[in-house]
Amino acid sequence: MKKITNNIFGLTLIETLMIISIILLILIIEGPNIKNYSNNWILKSATQDLASDLRYTQQLTVTEQRIYNVSIDTVNKKYSVILEPSTTIKTVYLPSSTSFGAINGFTDNKVTFNFMGAVSQSGSITISNQQGTSKIIYIRPSGYIEIN
Repeated sequence: MKKITNNIFGLTLIETLMIISIILLILIIEGPNIKNYSNNWILKSATQDLASDLRYTQQLTVTEQRIYNVSIDTVNKKYSVILEPSTTIKTVYLPSSTSFGAINGFTDNKVTFNFMGAVSQSGSITISNQQGTSKIIYIRPSGYIEIN
């Protein structure tokens, strides 16, 4: 006579509930850290997007030999790439959790590039999030763009 064995692999209801409880406990403990990480990631992304658009504007000016600038609107939390005198190429709004801080060195909050890729005025642009963390974009006289 053969012995019948049940080789059933799986989790019982109690084991499944224990796993779910452990995951929920970890999420409750780490929840605030995840939110801060998310806000910092959004700040970093917005800063990189602006730096990328500054480089794009610089590239357009050099390749087309026409004057482009990036105009920053701190009140409406947006910036625009503009072909002089007034043709808007692109407008970007900052995420709701971020805003422009100090904008130093630029007349009328405009970063204007010349035909060689340099800027008419050097300076910096600060973007901050709701937690008070800031990122600064430096635009050097040569047109070099650096994020700190």
